[in-house]
Amino acid sequence: MPPPTPHGRLRGLILIWSFPVLVLLLFLALGAAAMMAGASTLAAILVLLGLGSVPCTVPRLRQPPAGAPRDTVTVEVGAHPRLADTLTRAARAAGAPTPQAVLLDQGFGVEVPDATHPDTLIVGHPLFVLLGADEFEAMVAYALARPAPDPVSTALEANAAAQGAIGRLQARLYASTLSADQRTAEAEARATATRLTSAAALDHGLAVADQAATSVRLSPYVDLFDNARSRAPLTEAVRQ
Repeated sequence: MPPPTPHGRLRGLILIWSFPVLVLLLFLALGAAAMMAGASTLAAILVLLGLGSVPCTVPRLRQPPAGAPRDTVTVEVGAHPRLADTLTRAARAAGAPTPQAVLLDQGFGVEVPDATHPDTLIVGHPLFVLLGADEFEAMVAYALARPAPDPVSTALEANAAAQGAIGRLQARLYASTLSADQRTAEAEARATATRLTSAAALDHGLAVADQAATSVRLSPYVDLFDNARSRAPLTEAVRQ
């Protein structure tokens, strides 16, 4: 997983930080105009409104708190030569570190958890049954080659709800400066995966994972829960 693309980030930061400055300058200019017109009370109100707008319009870039730990099981890669070979080939093609830790969860995706753990891969264990070898290898290469989530964009989107319309606007403005670079990075990751296997293998793997994730029947699990027979977490099932 390469670091976030730098192109557009500077433009995005300038754009979101210019927003509170422009709002403040607008109120100060209106206040100066009111002062020149002799309306000192109105001028003072406008200046105070401008100063009060700063905390509301400053971008909130604090990272959101970490979520609950995922229910995963660690796979001993060395005990599975075919899996180890697949990871090595995919990492070599993506120009990324070979995953040293593979964590199985109950999802339907293949992903690197974050930029701080580039040698860790999270794989939905159903994919080992649903995908062929080429499809799985293509999805691993695709996951390793994709850029890491941009931390500024992640923080803006996470804090947008608390900041309201202004926060949502800032998140959209920043994302718009990254869209072209993100499309380029996604295209490069796709090209990496298809060179390793084929475009058909990647497309079919992604389609199978997406279909599986959206077509799982939840009602049987809800019924089991209602009758106090819900399944144990994956980690407990493995221990048993």
